[in-house]
Amino acid sequence: MTERLAGYEDYHSFMDKLTEAGVDDYIDLPMIAVMGDTSSGKSSLLSNISLIELPSADVLTTRCPIMLKMHYSEHKSASVKISWKDDPIGKEEFAERTIGEDNWESITNAISAAQAHIIKMSGKDVARDIVSVDIRGPHCEDLTLIDLPGIVRTTGKNESATLAEDIQGLMNDYLKNPRCVILAVLPCNVDFHNSQIMADALKVDPSTERTIPVLTKPDLIDKGGERSVKDLLLGSKTQSFDCGFHMAKGRGQEALDKKQSIEDGLTAEELYFQNTEPWRGVEDKNLFGTKNLRIKLAELQMKLIQSSFMSIVSDLKSRRDQSLELLTSLGPIPSSLSDKKALFRGIKEEIWSGMGSQTLDGHICSLHNDTEMRPSARFLDASTRYQTTLSKSKLANISKVVVGRKAIAFDKDNEKYDHGTVCFIDQSEGKVYLEEFVHQYAPGSSVTLTLTRMKMGIPGNIIQYSNGIYTAACIRPRDNPL
Repeated sequence: MTERLAGYEDYHSFMDKLTEAGVDDYIDLPMIAVMGDTSSGKSSLLSNISLIELPSADVLTTRCPIMLKMHYSEHKSASVKISWKDDPIGKEEFAERTIGEDNWESITNAISAAQAHIIKMSGKDVARDIVSVDIRGPHCEDLTLIDLPGIVRTTGKNESATLAEDIQGLMNDYLKNPRCVILAVLPCNVDFHNSQIMADALKVDPSTERTIPVLTKPDLIDKGGERSVKDLLLGSKTQSFDCGFHMAKGRGQEALDKKQSIEDGLTAEELYFQNTEPWRGVEDKNLFGTKNLRIKLAELQMKLIQSSFMSIVSDLKSRRDQSLELLTSLGPIPSSLSDKKALFRGIKEEIWSGMGSQTLDGHICSLHNDTEMRPSARFLDASTRYQTTLSKSKLANISKVVVGRKAIAFDKDNEKYDHGTVCFIDQSEGKVYLEEFVHQYAPGSSVTLTLTRMKMGIPGNIIQYSNGIYTAACIRPRDNPL
């Protein structure tokens, strides 16, 4: 158990409340975010740390962060609620679920229900809203972890085509926080240098000050590959990480199928590292096991909060002062009906004057800051730029040419002007097409049509079907129409 500083629990709870209130959208808060592929062993690791069964991959149909708030207590208890960050319109509140020792197993269903509710209310496959799980018990360190959705590279049936990008976008919200420690989970049987989570972590933390790689599934290492993984664990195979590497072993599929408890799994993990080479020969035993990782993370979080608390308070005061200044600039809040009407008339006149022709000279509008033009002046500027762009485009001189009208087009190949009826206008290439001749052919025939360009089914083309014969307009592109 980590030796707690006096009053640390209050600081810890304060930071949790700031995160739940969405303050992290405005101020970088200290946190530890757990990231990795869907098959990295991340869920098993978190279950071992928290001693709760998280929804498994085959059960989890929703994707949103889970905030695991662990606090030491003599008795086991838990609660599950939702911390809304995007606050969807028309949302229904989720009733907080409380769990005791007698129904501890129900916490998994409570988390799944909260996730399902978030996705239903948000209408998204991936949401920023947080499932907040408060866990108390004698096994708990004073520790808070943010579990993020696992990285995916392909989508399954009935899943959004943008699922991978949406998950990456959610991860980026946490990766870019300079006060966020990245707990990068990756299995031992995957090449460290080709790991997606390590690549993402090193982009935002090139000095490796806030990244902890956690190696999982050591029992799946190919025979003979243990030495290489050992060198990686001890930091002799790659760049140095300030917080070092760690190794943990969760319950395998066979153990899960046999309904092995988390507690029995932790005992099996300890025995594995005590009796299995080359891990038993490593001098530093603190590099192995979930219990040691739990203590390491709790100590790290305590240092994070301690070192950043005063600057966070300073940031809060600064943002509060800015908000008060903006609030003061809005003037007194109208209380009577006449004051409200007067405010409305003032705003209406301000907007109306800002749209008047006299503002097209670019004068400043008091509805905007001192560097912005009035709305109408910006509109004039945009219109001028659009007109300039249009005059330089390929279609600038054919604005009056429409399908069905006679037109004159210059044939650059023969250097002559041709007359004809326009049957198609290609906006993307800046070309018009004139009718040349009509060719008949049977569907499915092997006749090759020597056509410069064939357009079928587009308004303006001659398309007919009669007695099994297609009649199609053969059209020739003409550049630089007049």
